[in-house]
Amino acid sequence: MKTTKTQEPLANKEPSADKEPSAGKEPSADKVPSAEVSSPCVRNCCLDHQDYCLGCFRHLDEITGWSGFSNEQKHQVLLQCRLRRKNRQP
Repeated sequence: MKTTKTQEPLANKEPSADKEPSAGKEPSADKVPSAEVSSPCVRNCCLDHQDYCLGCFRHLDEITGWSGFSNEQKHQVLLQCRLRRKNRQP
């Protein structure tokens, strides 16, 4: 004779002893991820003679280093891009 094991509903399960219950606890500030700063890339990559992209106005070093930059560094790069676009000589 074959026996079948019935599953208990998930709501009835007790939290396991090795895990901390998270109900009612706020995550600590150092564990809250900050919103990631999006790349300004417009998929129109063409570098000028000084290695600045004519699409997003980032320097080649800023493009290649983007994924390793902190959000603060990314915001600084975006500020520089706006200034470069504004001061661009046609």
